[in-house]
Amino acid sequence: MDTRQFEDDMDESGIFTNAISGNISHHEAYNTVMDFGKMDKFLNDNRSKYTLDEWRELKLHFADIGYLSPINTLIAIRIRRKLEQWES
Repeated sequence: MDTRQFEDDMDESGIFTNAISGNISHHEAYNTVMDFGKMDKFLNDNRSKYTLDEWRELKLHFADIGYLSPINTLIAIRIRRKLEQWES
């Protein structure tokens, strides 16, 4: 699965901002903050775009690259929590 489109969609949705300026930021940029409400909305809005297996793959992808940025780990956790909700 190509995760680049998912990452681009996240970055364009305004989920991530610079902690100092408040400007929209790339999820792996230095000093980035995630808006959890916007992230939950983004995940719910995009739920039907991906199968459950693809969501699991996205979760593993962000968990695997968590060493690059703490935000990647937070993304993996948010996806995992949504998967738990969707699968119950």
